[in-house]
Amino acid sequence: MNTQLQDRLFTLYKEKKYPLITQLMEEVSARDARNLWARYCSGTAYLFEGDFKKGLEVLREVIDAYYRYKDTGIYDTMARRFVGYTALQLAQLSAFFMMSPALRSLALTQSHWAARAAREIALEVRDEDLSQKAAEILERQVSWSVVTREGKTVEGVYPLNPSPLSLQVEPTNCCNLKCSMCPRSEMSRPQGFIEPALVEKLLESWSYKAVSVSLPHLVVDNVTFTDTHPGVVKLYFMGEPLLHPSFCGMIRRLRAAGVCVLVQTNGILLDDARLRRQLLDAQPTTIGISIDGISPDTYESIRAGSRWPVLVDAIKALYRERQESALSKKITISVSTIVPDDTSDQRQKAETFLDPLKPFVDLSGFVTLSRQVAGAFLDTRGVVGPYERQSSAPYSAAEIASDRPFCNEALEKLTVLWDGSLVPCCYDYDGRMVFGNVAEGIDTVWQSARVRSFQKALLAGKIEGYSLCRSCKEPHTSMQ
Repeated sequence: MNTQLQDRLFTLYKEKKYPLITQLMEEVSARDARNLWARYCSGTAYLFEGDFKKGLEVLREVIDAYYRYKDTGIYDTMARRFVGYTALQLAQLSAFFMMSPALRSLALTQSHWAARAAREIALEVRDEDLSQKAAEILERQVSWSVVTREGKTVEGVYPLNPSPLSLQVEPTNCCNLKCSMCPRSEMSRPQGFIEPALVEKLLESWSYKAVSVSLPHLVVDNVTFTDTHPGVVKLYFMGEPLLHPSFCGMIRRLRAAGVCVLVQTNGILLDDARLRRQLLDAQPTTIGISIDGISPDTYESIRAGSRWPVLVDAIKALYRERQESALSKKITISVSTIVPDDTSDQRQKAETFLDPLKPFVDLSGFVTLSRQVAGAFLDTRGVVGPYERQSSAPYSAAEIASDRPFCNEALEKLTVLWDGSLVPCCYDYDGRMVFGNVAEGIDTVWQSARVRSFQKALLAGKIEGYSLCRSCKEPHTSMQ
């Protein structure tokens, strides 16, 4: 690429005229499909503009074009090295965008492929630095293979990152309701409230509370793509988080550290105007409210101790006060409800029940009833009654996507109990499979031999030695 065009591109990047860059570079690519530099500039312009999905896709086109035309002999060592570093950047960006749920599938698909391409080209051009950086990415990616109940083998590669992408933190396991389907009735561990010092230790020892990327442009000097993705803390688990006397202070501390904070509450305590004010002032990323039932009566039967009119008034007040405080772009309000079976009929009944609340929330969602724990809930007729655990084989082809193994929760997240105990997932409500404690450090426990051994067993689908996993995937198996 000549100096005059490089200077023009630098000016366009500096002035943030990214659509002009993509238009110019796509015109060059249309005239010469073998031009790798134009594709690269187009892909990076999409990244700078914020269209990350398109940016990753176009960067992959650079590598695809190289392999398509490499046998023609038109690419010299410099061009091949350029493609190698493009592949490395694609792998690094894919690892970074693993933090984004919207891009996770694409990132998983491309990270391993791009890192392998970078290492292959590094060997061709004898670039030890490129080879080492590609190898570091590949070392974190573990192959997995699962045989489904239908006898089909599904396989892929999954990264074991040096730090969890998210944490689920339990402010307390005390609750103000006795919901019919909640496993708290089977919980034997003591009740209590998390100490603020544990939250401080959590932040101090969790490197993925924010993940940053900074990559220099390979064509235009003095241009660098930088971005930071915040970690996620789900600030709830086996209790009502608003009961914690320092709950809003915890939110403020986490937000000050740059973390996205998701709160899930039964919403009853939101009838307190003072608490609503404190919660909005703390500015959690999302306030989620759990609502179950298809009528006021069924709601109050399932969520024993609640009152439907109180909840409705509280949600309306929360929404109104958020609008008055100009926080609608900073705080999302959502509601979710469990449905007995994920069918259109059940969803329609729940949708109708939630209709009066929809003007006062941003999102509404549905969760399929988990029958791994015995309890009572609505049946398909809308009658509240006991249900039995589901009986099924460990996993089916439908439960396993091609870009992830049958269970990826413990590959990305740690759950923190109120006393600091670290457990693998949100199914371990009684703390039966403790990996360690926050006092040891989040990353230290995450990288421990015990956690890595468990994660590799999940990747291999070998859960026979883990009663927690067996009781989840094989519901009749005891957790004892």
